[in-house]
Amino acid sequence: MAFTAETLEQAIQGEPDWLRDRRRSALATYERMPMPSRTDEEWRRTDIAGLDPSQFAKFEHANGAVTEKRELPKGVIVEPLSAAIDEPILGQHFSHEGGTSVLPHTLIVAGKGSRFNYLDEYIADGDDEASYRSGSAEIIVGEGAEVGYVAIQKWGRRAWHFADQRARLAKDATLKLFNVTLGARFSKTRVEASLMGPGATAELKGIYFASGEQFFDFHTLQDHQVGNTTSDLLFKGALQDTARTVYAGLIRIEKGAARSDAYQANRNLVLSDHAKATSIPMLEIDNNDVRCTHGATVGPVDPNHLFYLQSRGIPERTAIRMLVQGFFGQVLDRIPFEQARKLVESELESRLG
Repeated sequence: MAFTAETLEQAIQGEPDWLRDRRRSALATYERMPMPSRTDEEWRRTDIAGLDPSQFAKFEHANGAVTEKRELPKGVIVEPLSAAIDEPILGQHFSHEGGTSVLPHTLIVAGKGSRFNYLDEYIADGDDEASYRSGSAEIIVGEGAEVGYVAIQKWGRRAWHFADQRARLAKDATLKLFNVTLGARFSKTRVEASLMGPGATAELKGIYFASGEQFFDFHTLQDHQVGNTTSDLLFKGALQDTARTVYAGLIRIEKGAARSDAYQANRNLVLSDHAKATSIPMLEIDNNDVRCTHGATVGPVDPNHLFYLQSRGIPERTAIRMLVQGFFGQVLDRIPFEQARKLVESELESRLG
C-alpha cells in the first residue's frame, strides 16, 4: 500500500461503518509488517530496493473512476464500492497523472447459473514519472455459473505494479481467466484459483511481453480443495533487450480432492542474449487418485524456423515478429471473447513493431 492513515480517511468518506473499519484494520496490519526481503521465498528473486511507497501517498482517484457505462443486463451495475454495496461490482480504471497511487480493485460476484464476460483494462497516458499501481480482482463464481475474465495491464513504463487476481469456484462453476501483462517497469502479479465445489473448472491463461529493462514476476496457485475438479494453466511470455521475468506456479491437491485433473505450463521465448527468464513449476499432492502434469521451457527462436522464413525472402525482423505471433497464437485463441482478443492482438502488434 502506498497511502497513509490520513489519505485513507479521505478516501473512505461515504462508505458504511463496517467497510471503513475493515479498511482501517487492513492499514494497521500493513503498518505492522516489514517490507518483503530476499529471505522471503516468494521475493528472493525480486528486487524492490528502489521502491519507496511513501513517494506515492497521493490518490489520483479518491473513490475509484468509471470511464464509461454501457448498456448492461438487468441486475448488473458499474459503481464505486461506496455507492454499490449490495450488488456485484464491475469497474475499469485509468491513470492520467504520474507520481501518484492508483489502486483499482474489481469485485465480481456471479450468482448461481449466471453467465457473462468481463474486461479490465489498465491504461496510463504517459511514462514520464514513477507511479504506484495496482489492478486486482476478486472473482466469486457461484454454482453452475460461467465467467470469462480478461485483464490487460498497460501502465506506464515507470510504474511499480502489484496485483492479485483471486477466484473462488463453487460446484459446477466455470472460470476462464486471462492475464495480459505489457506495461510497468516492475510488475508482480498473483493469480489464484480455489476450486471449492465438485465439477468446478478453472482455465488460467497468460501472455506477457517484456522489453527494455522491464521486470515481470508471476506467482500462480491452482488449489483443488475438493475432488472431481479441473484446472488448466498456460502462461506464455516473450522477452527482449535486458528484460527479466520470473514465473513460479503451484498446483495443490488437498487430501479430499480425489479425481482432480490439473495441468500447468510456462513457456518463454527469449529474443535477446541479455534477457533472462526463470520458471519454477511446482506440485503439492496429498491424494494419489489424481492426474497432474506440469512443465516449463525457456529458449530462443528456433534457428531452423528463422532460416526457413528468411530463405523465402522475408526480412529477419519481420520473420521474428511472425514467429513471436505464432508463439502466442495458442493462447490468443483461448481468449474467451472476441473484443478482448482483438485488443490483445493489436497491443502485441504495436509492441512488435
